[in-house]
Amino acid sequence: MKLSLGLLGMEALTGGDFAALRDLVALADKKGVDQVSAVDHVIMGEAHDEYPYGPFRGASRTPFLEPLVELATYAAATTNIRLSSGVVISPLRPAVTLAKQLATLDVLSRGRVEIGFGVGWQSAEYAACGVEFESRFSILEEQIRVCRALWGGTNVSFRGQHVAFDNMTAMPHPVQGAKLPIWLGVALKRRNIERIAELCDGWLPMERGSGQAQAADRRPEAGVRRTRPRPRGASGARRL
Repeated sequence: MKLSLGLLGMEALTGGDFAALRDLVALADKKGVDQVSAVDHVIMGEAHDEYPYGPFRGASRTPFLEPLVELATYAAATTNIRLSSGVVISPLRPAVTLAKQLATLDVLSRGRVEIGFGVGWQSAEYAACGVEFESRFSILEEQIRVCRALWGGTNVSFRGQHVAFDNMTAMPHPVQGAKLPIWLGVALKRRNIERIAELCDGWLPMERGSGQAQAADRRPEAGVRRTRPRPRGASGARRL
């Protein structure tokens, strides 16, 4: 078993000083914690009826740092800890920009990125970002394929529903190349099981539930799952 430090609400331990979280993560790195995990919302509305995992009180006032910028800060202060998210709402970001951001983070951290992607739940957030909510899963699939292609090749061409380009190269490649680990934080439905098995390296369970994913000729025991205990006495005790 490996230990992952989730950061949602951890600013309560530093008197609300987000910059001090860097020192907390640096301490976790020295103590042998395996991974640090950031969270994501680009913008938050007041209506939370769409949230599928229970009460979502006070979320519009919850401070969400931009996770890739946040993880870059921790990369500079650590040596061994892996850099992850639970999750980056990836469809809110252009695919080629996302590929560049993650490649940059992996290079600067000397190959310590294992990112979590998800699609979120708030249609108003998508509208504010100019992205079609109903297309979120097809955007996600294309993003992963674009990232893998750009991370591992040169003069890459891609033709998809949302992204298209010819003979393009994005350098530098990640230290981990096209095999940079991508996890999915999605509900364990049949189509999502297929996405995890075909495109990704692991599953981040959403709220409750467990299960085994078997698809695309991959054995259940070959997959990896990450769960997050609920801490007591901190604002991070609720899952957002």
